[in-house]
Amino acid sequence: MNKHILLVILLLILKTSFAQDIVKIMQYNLLYYGENTSYCTYVNNNITNKNEYLKKIIDDIKPDIFTVNEITANDLTIEDLMNNCLNVSGRNWYSKAGFTNWAGSNIVNMLYYDNRKFTLYAQDVIEFNSLRDINVYHLYYNSPDITSLLDTAYLTCIVAHLKAGSTQSDEDTRNEMAQAIMQFIDNQNKETNYLLMGDFNTYSASESAMQTFVNYIDATYHFNDPINQLGDWNNNYSYSNYHTQSTHTTSGCAAGGGMDDRFDLILISNYVKNGTDKIQYHQNSYIAFGQDGLRLNQTINSPANTVVSTDIADALYGMSDHLPVIIELDIDQTPALGINSNKLFNFNINFNNPVASILNISIEVEQNTNTSLMIYSLTGKMLMKKELYLISGCNNIHFDINSLSSGMYYLVLKNEKDFITYKKLMKI
Repeated sequence: MNKHILLVILLLILKTSFAQDIVKIMQYNLLYYGENTSYCTYVNNNITNKNEYLKKIIDDIKPDIFTVNEITANDLTIEDLMNNCLNVSGRNWYSKAGFTNWAGSNIVNMLYYDNRKFTLYAQDVIEFNSLRDINVYHLYYNSPDITSLLDTAYLTCIVAHLKAGSTQSDEDTRNEMAQAIMQFIDNQNKETNYLLMGDFNTYSASESAMQTFVNYIDATYHFNDPINQLGDWNNNYSYSNYHTQSTHTTSGCAAGGGMDDRFDLILISNYVKNGTDKIQYHQNSYIAFGQDGLRLNQTINSPANTVVSTDIADALYGMSDHLPVIIELDIDQTPALGINSNKLFNFNINFNNPVASILNISIEVEQNTNTSLMIYSLTGKMLMKKELYLISGCNNIHFDINSLSSGMYYLVLKNEKDFITYKKLMKI
């Protein structure tokens, strides 16, 4: 048989065997989840009630990746959300990212993911003064051939909560945060599958922050609105299908005014738009969940919602003053030829835990690498750091942590390729 015909047949078999998977991404501002203030109290922002609302929403959407803004800066509460709202109703496959709060804010971002479909292999933080962390989560898809061919798809989720407010100073701060994000991406010098998501607090696509995202000086890194609805969103009936805030008309913990702003977005990189590297936006999948386009300056549940049930509309009303934003992605599972086997890098780590004074760590790696060994507080502050050069095989490290107070910490390993492993550590 002609070798060219044989190659075509082989490729067709591979395409047929692996085809595509469709994964669902959900971004949601949770409105001071677990955090109480003078206006968001135990009465009007009760976490037990919010858990019931969020569980109903998750039961309906079933996201594969779930990113959030406005969750309290407490790792126990962040884990409780996973246990009470995600890993329920017969589900036990959700994991969470590592908690960071370098900015020292009372509310933070978080990423949860279906560990059957994705692996979180690294994290970064884009610091912005003392406002809020901007979090960068690097994941890869658990492809069927990942073990045999080391072949997979990579996705980076950048989660941001930009400065709120309508003054020129607020707008300038939003743009400074946007510039920090784009500079971080530029510094990586790598085109890839990026999602930029969060509560941007922008009233119009003409705002400088949005222009920084969609018209960055280097066109290589432009972000795209999947539904191409960039305009003057605020209080504009033409964009009522896409408004995400506010689900309430009266103010309390929630902002009032009804549905009249498109604050919450998921933007996609050129790679995701064009399907350049195994991941592509699934056409017509972008929605503001629960938005039927019939409620300009009205609540999400009155009059009756036409796209979700009364129960879900009430849950959206009770949960937050924002709506979740959802997109789907097509993931090409066709095996690639000539895959770089160095893409996947794993730390095999063992250590004495709990530890009194000397941390004895055994680290097994697949190749030589420069590595940073760090210890963080549960609030995300780096307390200790040790630079290592690990050689292929087993490495035994001794780290004096006697200066730390008794308590729980994070042990973090980050290699020169920014692959990260997080482990909890108890100091006694």
